[in-house]
Amino acid sequence: MSQGMFAGATDYSHQSLEDIKEDIEKWIEYGEETNKLITNSIVKLKETNFWNSVPFDFQSTLGGTIKYTNTFKSDGLLILEAINNGQITNKEVTLLRNLGNQAIEYNDHYGKTYNSESRWKDYSNPDFRIAEKLYQNGRDYVISLMDAQNASFRLEDYESKGESTVNKIDIQGKKIKTGDISQGNVKQESSTKFSLLYHIILPIIVIVLGSLIVYSITK
Repeated sequence: MSQGMFAGATDYSHQSLEDIKEDIEKWIEYGEETNKLITNSIVKLKETNFWNSVPFDFQSTLGGTIKYTNTFKSDGLLILEAINNGQITNKEVTLLRNLGNQAIEYNDHYGKTYNSESRWKDYSNPDFRIAEKLYQNGRDYVISLMDAQNASFRLEDYESKGESTVNKIDIQGKKIKTGDISQGNVKQESSTKFSLLYHIILPIIVIVLGSLIVYSITK
């Protein structure tokens, strides 16, 4: 789905589970692109020795962003698996919310660490332009991921309550939801046979045996 005009302000209250899934998939892809961009750019800056001019705190922010993209992909795939299996739990909701919170923190770090020093900002230097682009692209990425926090609150509405809406198994030729098993709603043929035995055949046996006992006593 399209995100809002303001950072981290997309309203997910009316979005479907499919919308959330689509956004997570896009965020994972966006993260892979950002990871590649930052990694390759750092290599170039190290080759020209300009990397040594980049403030250490901003270097740390960029390195942290690379790790964050990997974490988002790992956690994002777990969340997607839960969505596809219809088994969303508090774990997936928390993972997505934490990813959103981390993006908010990184957005703050980008502003502070990039602007912590000014003497290294030589706008006529093409190497600085590479570093400047890292700031722009890296911050754009984490700003987009801030919406993961909002998406987590909507994902919570789909959290499983001891039921599975997707997984099914076959019992005596009938497809049933696994959630129905936990609720005791599975009607098996054996239970029908037991009911017949208990309510019809057993009383007859009791009556016959009772009659025989009474007959033997009174004989």
